[in-house]
Amino acid sequence: MKRLYGNTIGLKANQVRRIENLYRRRISPEFLITPELARDLSRLSHDVRRQLGLLINRRGRIVKVIVGDHQGILIPSLSEYRTAVGRLRGIRCIHTHLKAEPLSLDDLTDLAFLRLDLIAALTIQPDGRPGPVHVGPILPG
Repeated sequence: MKRLYGNTIGLKANQVRRIENLYRRRISPEFLITPELARDLSRLSHDVRRQLGLLINRRGRIVKVIVGDHQGILIPSLSEYRTAVGRLRGIRCIHTHLKAEPLSLDDLTDLAFLRLDLIAALTIQPDGRPGPVHVGPILPG
């Protein structure tokens, strides 16, 4: 099993196991996120009362699962992914927002400086169901 990144202190063993199970999921490359994964991710985030993030490669494989706090996530080092002038990393970040808020300035800064393909914030309704998804891509010049 791959490791969790971020703030895992205070999580119960069954919560850690459920979050780690996200690594087993696959997303078809033409979709941002599947409805089932959005439902499970929002329910988990609501249960642990923390933002959760997924870093997904262009093949649809989840490469990193991040546990944040109630305000944000801290994206770990992406040094193993290619970098070249004018190129993106081939990674998209999908994370939860516990409140119905759009992409934050931190989200857009991560998008630009980490050269992610896309960043998306999945809002969570008060009952734990997924709400609207706010998407920020980098468009070619």
